[in-house]
Amino acid sequence: MSAEMPDNVSAEYDQLKVELANVRAQLAFYKARCCNWWSGLNTDEPVPLLHWVVDNAPIILTAIDQQGIFRLSVGKALESLGLKPGEVVGRSAFEMYSDHPQVIAMLHRVLSGDSFASEVVEHGHFFEVECVPVRNTDGTQIGAVAVSLEVTRRRSAESQAAELSHNHDQNLQAMIDAVPEKALMIDADFTVLFANQRFSDHTGIPLKQLLGANIHNLILSGPEKDNRFQKVREVIDGGSAVTFTDTENGRWYEHNLVPLATPQGKPARVAVFFHDITDRIRAEELERERIAAELHEVVSEMLEHHHDEYGTIRDELRNKPLTPRETAVLKEIAAGLSTKQIAMKHGVAIKTIESQRLAIMRKLSIFTVAGLVRYAIRHGVAHLENDYGRQR
Repeated sequence: MSAEMPDNVSAEYDQLKVELANVRAQLAFYKARCCNWWSGLNTDEPVPLLHWVVDNAPIILTAIDQQGIFRLSVGKALESLGLKPGEVVGRSAFEMYSDHPQVIAMLHRVLSGDSFASEVVEHGHFFEVECVPVRNTDGTQIGAVAVSLEVTRRRSAESQAAELSHNHDQNLQAMIDAVPEKALMIDADFTVLFANQRFSDHTGIPLKQLLGANIHNLILSGPEKDNRFQKVREVIDGGSAVTFTDTENGRWYEHNLVPLATPQGKPARVAVFFHDITDRIRAEELERERIAAELHEVVSEMLEHHHDEYGTIRDELRNKPLTPRETAVLKEIAAGLSTKQIAMKHGVAIKTIESQRLAIMRKLSIFTVAGLVRYAIRHGVAHLENDYGRQR
């Protein structure tokens, strides 16, 4: 006959049976849920979720003890390294990776109690590795675990995208370099975002040094500087293209500024194209001078053959002194300034200067620029050394 349990022990025993029954009921409930979920994946049998993830996801789950001996090595990504699950268990991680300084450093770090993430390349495969120390209940470290996610495909895609972007940039650079103008792109802060080789040659600054630099501080100087940046600001604020001409170091340039809008539609960048038009302007001026000289010769010949009253008019023009403005224009012609330069200096139209030059020629009966220069020097209007000696 078995001994009867004391009442208090019997009550505790009954309570334990009730709790055990509850635990079993809960276990059955979750087991049924798990079976139904796995059956939806067409698996042969219900397996623990962790095992399924490890066996099918591109990861490696490893664990080592405090001496660096593998205690666990599972995961589908082991195939990438030519390994099988559990193959390295019992081996030393320090010996396996003795020729891999990065991994050795990671082992020392995690076994020293540090948690961290890093990227490792092994046999041409890329892994993102999370390393975490393992401690027992009293806080003493007993090893470490690492979860490695293979990201080789992603890195390959990123590499291809970077190569395509690099090729695109090279093609764009080649295309812009082929443009017969000096070209650059700047943002609202005047930072150079792009420039072609012609612009680099013009400034004498290498392309690599130009990109990312503030053009306001590096390139321009002189009175034209403020005007150019004011034009850029007009383009950004107004959103419309601007074309203008100015001079730099005795050369004429035509500038075309084009706004480049952001996806929101607000201009935030400006494409700048400019080219040297000095030869064109000089050719136009020479052509105007040639036509004016021919016209003066024709007029002079006509006056020679007309009635006395026209001869009187011609004589009156010849004897009439130059006005102060005409004298100033004659001095600037002798100094080598072009008609356009004289007009800009006085803030008047080119036709006004041409008319004044015509009047000078009529009064002096000199119809060539060279003749005007000689007259100005002989009569003290201009000095050979100080005025005509300047670069034309």
